[in-house]
Amino acid sequence: MKLLKYIFLLVLAAAVLTQCKKDDDDPCCDPTNPECPNYDPCLGKIETTSDFAILQPYAQVGPNAGTYFEDSVTFGATMRFVAKDTTADSYRWILGVDTIYNEIEVTRSSFSLPEGSYPVTLKVTKDPDSLCFPLDDGMDEKTKFFTKINGCDAAIWGEYRGVLKSNVNDSLIIILLVSPSPNTIQPCNPQSPVGYAFGLNLLGQNDTIRLEGNGRTNTRYSFHLENSTSDNTGEAILDLGTGRIEISYSLDGDSEKFHGIKL
Repeated sequence: MKLLKYIFLLVLAAAVLTQCKKDDDDPCCDPTNPECPNYDPCLGKIETTSDFAILQPYAQVGPNAGTYFEDSVTFGATMRFVAKDTTADSYRWILGVDTIYNEIEVTRSSFSLPEGSYPVTLKVTKDPDSLCFPLDDGMDEKTKFFTKINGCDAAIWGEYRGVLKSNVNDSLIIILLVSPSPNTIQPCNPQSPVGYAFGLNLLGQNDTIRLEGNGRTNTRYSFHLENSTSDNTGEAILDLGTGRIEISYSLDGDSEKFHGIKL
């Protein structure tokens, strides 16, 4: 009986406390609520900006089709140019001789372009929010460039010194490269319509393994090992700013990871 009495008292106390909390005069704390003292009418708003992202696909087909990364260096792909301010009243894109109006996103193929650098300009206008951005005149314009290169010149190819997760005490050199031959390592040929990727010493055993690509940009390469199961997949990601690379892959159920720096 005493136990039931205590339980009853606890339930009653909780109910009283809950009721007291409802009647509490303490102010609310919600920057999106106009009735709260910390209300911020500018929260989430942005001033007029013509900044935009240059995106390209990781792959045209396969498991990575439809995946895009922000990268202004391409070997030839259907590029996407996407405005970061989606609330503007007007958009004007200039791509070469083409001018496109009132589109938040524009796509263009770069396959037929010769190697070189190409400007993309976006101008936007909107009714400025003078309360939040008193210096905003409602107009902004920005030009960025994307670069078409030959696949042989991709930054991801090269020599890297680092360590494997399975043996952090010994450093080694891993090489990622592309060859015009499917069977032998030869210098990359810009005129060759086909290139075959290889990983040298990827397993730390002086091995040479042909890699079959699942996706590629200037600084990323998704692959699986030639003639292997679908589980034997990997990805190399290069940080251009630091020159550091991470190559992770799975081989027969065992995961491995290489951390290195470009030589």
